[in-house]
Amino acid sequence: MKHADHLQALFELGEIHEDEAWLDYPAYGLSEADVPALLELIADRSLHNADYDSNEIWVPHHAWRALGQLGSVRSVEPLLMLLEDCLAEDIWAAEELPVVMGMIGVDAIAPLADYLNDRSHSEETRIIVAESLKSIALEWGN
Repeated sequence: MKHADHLQALFELGEIHEDEAWLDYPAYGLSEADVPALLELIADRSLHNADYDSNEIWVPHHAWRALGQLGSVRSVEPLLMLLEDCLAEDIWAAEELPVVMGMIGVDAIAPLADYLNDRSHSEETRIIVAESLKSIALEWGN
């Protein structure tokens, strides 16, 4: 699959290290217009199942970090759908999606609260959502 040059950069960034600051993804030319493509990358199971030593396995991680930095409110509900579908097993997602939601801010509260209150969702995903609400409170509460 061929991506626009600025999206192709996500395939070249490679491994993320926990102790390093997040890259500045908008500096790679990413914008709100790229939200649908970023969500597609996050949903792409072939990327999640890529060889651990490849750059491709890190693409979804870079994509959700970019969504957070873009403050993409319209990505909240699709990310919640992906959480149940393919992200719940991803340890990085469990740690970083609350940070992403914290970056998106108070506009994410209503969909997160709705998700949290829906007992049909797994306990694991609802914990991630609760952590997301906590992250927003810590980031935006004054």
